[in-house]
Amino acid sequence: METVIVSLLSGLVGAVLASIGTLLAVYLNSRLEKKRYRLQWKRDVLARSVGYRYLLVPPWIWRNSGEPYIALNEAFVAFDDSPPVIDALEKYRVDRNNNNLVTLFKAMFKSSGVHFDHLNDDFIIHPLGPPTPKDE
Repeated sequence: METVIVSLLSGLVGAVLASIGTLLAVYLNSRLEKKRYRLQWKRDVLARSVGYRYLLVPPWIWRNSGEPYIALNEAFVAFDDSPPVIDALEKYRVDRNNNNLVTLFKAMFKSSGVHFDHLNDDFIIHPLGPPTPKDE
């Protein structure tokens, strides 16, 4: 009788521990997926912002499409956990100059885990863009 009780208790303890382990694994996996999604979203917002940056700096600013601004307007949501990005975004919103744009992109790069050490500010300020009539 004693061995039966010990067997039942050990089985019960094993089942409880297995259930706790499963719940912990599900919880941790859910957190990891949220972090991955968040990082992917940050990189998407960053990629679109950087991709359309030629529309954010002169001389093309006068024929600007809305796409870079759509991405930048998403940035405060995507980067809400990054105060340096939010601060830089506010500075760029108030004063849209090249220095503030560089600061914003660098903050977004850092928050997204994008390595930019090999790029200088000139690379951000002078993006590739469509040729202007004087270039043709």
